[in-house]
Amino acid sequence: PYNKSKLLAEKLCQFYSRDFGIDIVTLRPFQIYGPGARPESFIPSVIQQIAERGEVSLNGKNVRRDFLFVYDFSVLIVAILNDFPNGYNAYNVGYGKSYTLEKIAKILAKLMNKKLKITYDEAAPSPSGTNILADITKVSDAFDWKPKVTIEAGLKHTIEANLF
Repeated sequence: PYNKSKLLAEKLCQFYSRDFGIDIVTLRPFQIYGPGARPESFIPSVIQQIAERGEVSLNGKNVRRDFLFVYDFSVLIVAILNDFPNGYNAYNVGYGKSYTLEKIAKILAKLMNKKLKITYDEAAPSPSGTNILADITKVSDAFDWKPKVTIEAGLKHTIEANLF
């Protein structure tokens, strides 16, 4: 139902743009992370698990996600607002590179100077899609935008915001 509701919302925007001449941009953000993220979201949750127990439970050994630091996302929003395109436009927004959840946990542990034990929760529902990767060609070309914050730098900022 969630994916269908997103698709229906995009279709509604397309109809409004076409029928009423309204300029509309739909952004399809992938894993946005950084200071201020909900504590139950993946990265803050892993930071908390590492800080408290040095152990992280993941559901999916080969699951890959495309993570984009919130600063890069905000820079893109400003670029779009400064050069708003005509008609209806939809853009995938991510870093354009995917990482396994295990790799993210290992980077976090290293940045936190903590030993890490990773377990896999076999009972947890398998996440949808194993390799989620944003094709950012369209948005990069339209707004001369590319993410600048590396995963390591973004995770470091996120750790600092979550632990202090």
